[in-house]
Amino acid sequence: DNKGLNEFLEVGTMAIKNDYIKIRVSTEQKELFKAIAKKKKISMSEFIIVATEERALREKEKFEGTKSLELRVSEVDKKLQNIKVKMDIQRTKKNSFYFISRIMKFLIKKICTLIMTLFLVSVAAFLAFQVIPGDVVRSILGTEATPEREAQLREELGLDKPPVERYISWADDVLHGDFGVSYRYSKNMNEMMPVKELIGDKLPVTLYLAVISFVMIVLVSIPLGVLWAKCGSRFLDAVFGVLTQVTMAVPSFFLGILVTYLCGIVLKWFVPGGYISYQENMTGFLAYLLFPAISIALPKIAMTARFLRNSMLTEMKLDYVRTAYSKGCNRNQVMF
Repeated sequence: DNKGLNEFLEVGTMAIKNDYIKIRVSTEQKELFKAIAKKKKISMSEFIIVATEERALREKEKFEGTKSLELRVSEVDKKLQNIKVKMDIQRTKKNSFYFISRIMKFLIKKICTLIMTLFLVSVAAFLAFQVIPGDVVRSILGTEATPEREAQLREELGLDKPPVERYISWADDVLHGDFGVSYRYSKNMNEMMPVKELIGDKLPVTLYLAVISFVMIVLVSIPLGVLWAKCGSRFLDAVFGVLTQVTMAVPSFFLGILVTYLCGIVLKWFVPGGYISYQENMTGFLAYLLFPAISIALPKIAMTARFLRNSMLTEMKLDYVRTAYSKGCNRNQVMF
């Protein structure tokens, strides 16, 4: 009857209003749902099919029974809650897959960019050494070498081949882990030093220097940026702004000169030009790397602190921060 149908439509309208589901029903009932939704200005953009038309009709028959409307609404609400839980689980799985796919696309894109960059840099460097004046053979043998000896060494080094063939041969060797030999550095008068050994000796020093610089940046820039955002003094804000801007503008190599002059020559904290290998004394090695790491880290510290300060001031104006304040959180709790 009309009473039972009205109750059924009322429960369905409550389900739609709570943004849970849209029950799949017959065409006539669907038109009634749309009419009610349009009249009440209810959003009908996201719906899920939870039953067939026969199931909807059975639900209608249950609504026409002897149970009170409140009890029937609660039963339907429980069903809708279960469906919502299943929807959340499916949405979480879908979001996880989407997140992993985005990461994979990002990594593939970066790896392809790295490969292309290395290729272009190698081609540019190879072409540059073909254009600039000078002869490797004469720089090795000297100006008094005989033409026969020059031709022999040129053949041993593969310099008698065309440039394209030499580049392809070098690239093939690099892909197999052979970087060739250095024309400038040598173990002795008769043996050139492999490039792999040159890189192997310097790579640990570079890694230690990068790690120390990164630790400095994290330990200094984050507290500095938070305190800068927290301070309410215009004078201190202007001072920090000028200092960070000047520090970012100074290149690292010039900061290295200043640090060497101040800490090495004036304060005599280390010997300029001195070096202790990590294989001999790890403590002395780290002590000598401390000052170069400072020169590298200072511009990055200034840049990171400024970026963090600006980000925090922007976030402090958003709604969720005002909500935290309204719940009784103080400034320190919100910021830290």
